[in-house]
Amino acid sequence: MTRLFRTPGILAALAAVAAGCAAGAARPAQTPSAPAARPKLIVQLVIDQMRAGYIDRYGGQWTAGLRRLITEGAHFTEARYPYTGTVTCAGHASIGTGTVPAVHGMILNEWYDRETRRRVACANDPSVTPVGFTRPVTGRNSGRRMITQTFAERLDASQAPEAARVVTVSLKARSAVGLAGHTGDMVVWFDGGTFASSSAFGNPAWLTPWLEAHPIEALVSAEWTRARPASAYLGTDNEQGARPTRGWTAEFPHKLSDTGTATTEFYDRWTRGPYSDAYLADMAIAAIDAMALGQREGTDYLGVSFSALDLVGHKFGPNSHEVQDMLVRADETIGRLLAHLDAKVGRANYVVALSADHGVGEVPEDLGPQGGRLARGAVARVIDEVLDKAWGVDGTHVEHDLYTDYYLTEASRTRLAGDPAAQAALRTAIEAIPAVLRVMTAGDWAAASATADPLIASARLSYHPERSGDLTVLLREHFTASSDAASHGTYWDYDRRVPVILFGSPFKAGRFEGPASPLDIAATWSRLTGVALDRPYGRSLDAAVK
Repeated sequence: MTRLFRTPGILAALAAVAAGCAAGAARPAQTPSAPAARPKLIVQLVIDQMRAGYIDRYGGQWTAGLRRLITEGAHFTEARYPYTGTVTCAGHASIGTGTVPAVHGMILNEWYDRETRRRVACANDPSVTPVGFTRPVTGRNSGRRMITQTFAERLDASQAPEAARVVTVSLKARSAVGLAGHTGDMVVWFDGGTFASSSAFGNPAWLTPWLEAHPIEALVSAEWTRARPASAYLGTDNEQGARPTRGWTAEFPHKLSDTGTATTEFYDRWTRGPYSDAYLADMAIAAIDAMALGQREGTDYLGVSFSALDLVGHKFGPNSHEVQDMLVRADETIGRLLAHLDAKVGRANYVVALSADHGVGEVPEDLGPQGGRLARGAVARVIDEVLDKAWGVDGTHVEHDLYTDYYLTEASRTRLAGDPAAQAALRTAIEAIPAVLRVMTAGDWAAASATADPLIASARLSYHPERSGDLTVLLREHFTASSDAASHGTYWDYDRRVPVILFGSPFKAGRFEGPASPLDIAATWSRLTGVALDRPYGRSLDAAVK
């Protein structure tokens, strides 16, 4: 049974924000059309941190699965997220629900909870029991903090008593949960050396023996080398801006273990390369067979989120040989998955969508004066200095800062709301920081409903009054608040523009250059199945439907 986490306060805030989103949306939601031929299996593929530009830049290196999707599928070349909070949790929840973070509530990977005065991870749920399939785990995750239902949940409920089987797998809990929602027959992520789930989801009996028969530890002596000769990749192998994980350099090869034993360092390195993607595909293939996905009455749902490109991209940057090699390997891995679907489910019986949860920016130092970083603590110091001066006090006004959100103490928040002069002084001082383009206060968001400024309109779709900060900083292009080599989470095209490809017999092959968004994928599944979404924002990509 579906469990929704909804308190009266959140419901009230949600209603206000959803109404504003609907009023200000450039692309309002559609009522689902009559369904086309209903597929037996819906496959949602997400490549974490795959920006759209990789297809044109690196696509010539691909010959298998990615190449097949691009050439045989409907490729929406101008697809973008409509919001600014381009991070993993928001992206997966938006793909899963077909709506924006302001509505589904998963605004960031984590946020500051004002009641408990602690950070909370978006998928964290202390009320559930952790499930480790081969050994105990401690992580407790579910969709409890997601305010809307996913397409997968709605699909499942629409087919009772012959319910859909919903399976999602990823390295990251927030990715697997974002695609599945509050329920699922198998919702699995990686947790400290093993795969895990929680009591919120199903516990398939076949998975433990499968994991035991396919030990990750068999790779302790493995070394990540290029799949192709170095000359097949663009640029050089030694990126100056790289900040590789501990024990690795900026150049190939990369050992998974220095000692030949399965240490914490080994498991961390295993996630940061192509082996983990291949393992997730193997697990998905095993689930197709063990759970007869797409081989029964009704329609099943399989979500696979490949996380490793994100872990690699953060450390090596988008121009690195490591990123290029990850995509070459993803091409091979997805090709293997598609071939199995052809053989087991049948080419005419399944559909696939490929997208990404966000893109990624350049390494700022590689851009010279055009790029830069927001120094840690710089904005908080300015806030304290300005408010001390404005109010004639000497205190700490920032209770917590996270990403580019700043949470004030209750006393400072209340006082600032009634002090326009202090708000203006804050705006002037914070926007004088070179990395900062705009700063938004809590009071600015209501006025933003009628804005013609695309940056503010986009930022508003990531704002939730009970979860977002009291001050939100919007960064200039090519600036980041991260200490990683490269990062994301902004309004700019390199973060928002990602692939959207639809593949399968209901779709026309070709390039489509009109407006599109990853949020449109769930709306398109709604179109194919007749299953209504919960508060949709996206629109069915009917241009690609035969």
